[in-house]
Amino acid sequence: MLNREPREKAFWPVIIIGAGPVGLLLANLLGRQNIRCLLAEKRLTGARWSKAIGITPPSLEILRKGSLHRPVLEAGVRVKKAIVHDDRGMAGSVNFTDLESSFRFILTLPQSKTEKLLEKSLKQCPSVTFRRGIELKGIESDGHNPTAVFFDTASGRPQRAATRYIVGCDGSDSTTRHLAGIRYKRSSYRQKFVMADYEDNTSWGDEAHLFFTKDGSLESFPLSGSMRRWVSLVVDCPETEPGEEYLEARVKNFCGYKLGGLRRSPVFQFIPEKITVPQPACRRVILAGDAAHVMSPIGGQGMNTGFADAYFAASVIPRLLEAWGDPSGNLLQQYNRRRRRAADSAP
Repeated sequence: MLNREPREKAFWPVIIIGAGPVGLLLANLLGRQNIRCLLAEKRLTGARWSKAIGITPPSLEILRKGSLHRPVLEAGVRVKKAIVHDDRGMAGSVNFTDLESSFRFILTLPQSKTEKLLEKSLKQCPSVTFRRGIELKGIESDGHNPTAVFFDTASGRPQRAATRYIVGCDGSDSTTRHLAGIRYKRSSYRQKFVMADYEDNTSWGDEAHLFFTKDGSLESFPLSGSMRRWVSLVVDCPETEPGEEYLEARVKNFCGYKLGGLRRSPVFQFIPEKITVPQPACRRVILAGDAAHVMSPIGGQGMNTGFADAYFAASVIPRLLEAWGDPSGNLLQQYNRRRRRAADSAP
C-alpha cells in the first residue's frame, strides 16, 4: 500500500507513471528481471477504443525477447501486403514477406487489446504492483531519492511513495514531464484526419490498401473480429468535426464500398502533433513513449518508437539500480542520445 505519512513512505526502486502500452511493456520487462516497481495509472479502467493499431517486426522482436509475443500474435491480424493506389488505379504494392525478420508482416491489433494482453501478463510478475485510480500530483526530492505524491481516487487523500527512479509513460500531456520541469517543444501539423473501425465488407482480406490521389488520402487496414480501420484526410469539409457521414462518403468515393449501417466504433477526428524533448532522461526522471516524443501517427511510428524506449529503459534501469545512481551520467546520456535520435528520424 501507499502511505500517507512522509515518515513511513512506501518504497519502490522504480515507479512507472501511466499504464498505456509503453508503461505496461516496461513493467513487464522489469518484472521479468525481478525489479520491484509500482505501475500507477489514474484511469480506473483501460481504454475501450484506440488510435494505434500497427505493431512492426522490431516491436514483435522486443515482445518475443520478453516472452510476451504469443498472445499478441494470436489476437492480431498479420498484414503481409499493402496495395497502393493513385488517380490511375493500382500504383504498386509492398510485400512485407521480403523483410529480413522472424516476423515478416505488420501485425494489426487495436491498442486497447494490446494493453489488455500486457496487463494480463503482469500476473506473472510478482515484483510489479499495478494500481489504478492513483494520479501523480507532485514530485518531491530530498536531494537524493525522489518521492512521488499521488491523489488516491478511492480514499480522496494524498499518498506518498519513495523511489530511486520515476519513469513517465503518461502520454503527450505528461504530468511527469511537467512536474520534473523537463523542457519540450510542441507544434501541430496542418492536416486533419477522421477515422473509425467498421465491420469489414470489403474483399481485401488481410491486405492493407492506401489511396493517394488529387482528392487527398485514404488508408484502410484489416483488424481482428472482422473489422477494418479507415483513416481519411479531411479535405474541403465545412464541419468543425466531420463525422461518420463524411468518412463514409470518402470511402464510397475512393473505393466504392458503402459503410452506412455497418457495425462500427466511434468516429474520431485528430490533428497530428509533434513533440520533441531534448533530454528525456534527467537525473531521477526518465520519459518514454509519447511523454518523450510525439510524431505523426501515419505509418504507425508512435507506439513502436515507445516500445523501443521501454526496451532500452529496461536495459538501463537495472544497471542504474546496481550502480546506485549514475555518477558519470553515461547511462542516462546513452538513453537521451539514442532515443532522441530514434524520435528525430521520424517525420
